Amino acid sequence: MPSSLPSYIDFSTNSPAGGGLSALNAAFWLSLFSAQKQSNIIGDMLEIGIWHGYTAALLGAQLRNNENLGLIDICMDKEVFIPNILKFSPDCADNIKFWKSSSFDMRRQQVLLDGIGDLRFVHIDGEHSYEAIENDFLLVINKLSNNGIIVFDDIFLNNCPQLTEAVFDLRRKYRSEVSMFAVGLNKAYFCRPRSLQFYRDVTRKSPIILDAVGQHLRVCAGGWSTETTYYGLAQRDKDTPKWLAMNHLTDEISDII
Repeated sequence: MPSSLPSYIDFSTNSPAGGGLSALNAAFWLSLFSAQKQSNIIGDMLEIGIWHGYTAALLGAQLRNNENLGLIDICMDKEVFIPNILKFSPDCADNIKFWKSSSFDMRRQQVLLDGIGDLRFVHIDGEHSYEAIENDFLLVINKLSNNGIIVFDDIFLNNCPQLTEAVFDLRRKYRSEVSMFAVGLNKAYFCRPRSLQFYRDVTRKSPIILDAVGQHLRVCAGGWSTETTYYGLAQRDKDTPKWLAMNHLTDEISDII
């Protein structure tokens, strides 16, 4: 687990306007980034919906070699969020590509995200309408690498039930393009079908990794193995079981398939 978690927690706690990731979500993301690094998975990153840049800051800190961070937001000026990103990730200043634009317009005008290559990580946190969720997915899907991840924010949020409906409809409609490997903590995680087993394995082992940094995650396989591709993610108390298998809590990772 990268050592930036404590500093990120401190950084995001000081956000004057909200935004950013919870400590548990940040820890889970860092476990995904660590797995990508260990497997030499490279590629650019992208966020749709920047707010004040506190989530983008964590992405910027993970850039390697010549990787870039693409940012799309119609509402926010870069003068608002760029200083926050660079406060946490000062080395990424030359690797940020920003479009102050509607993602609808970008897709309609066939903007090809110039300067952005294949994507290994995408965070979609823009407009929460059903139409926008599908639009943003279609904007990025052809750029997603074979080992890339798409994360949808605010799933299961009561204020926008249409977002949850859209995400699950995308899972069904585009099942040849993507599989969902995890959902919970307000986020849904998609990858290419060929990478499904890799990211399921990373997710299944993540409670052990996160315990070591003081964050306690439960991975839930609350159904039969043939029912679904994805695990549920939930916060748990320290010293309680790390996994939920069908009908029982367990500390035996072998119970989770």
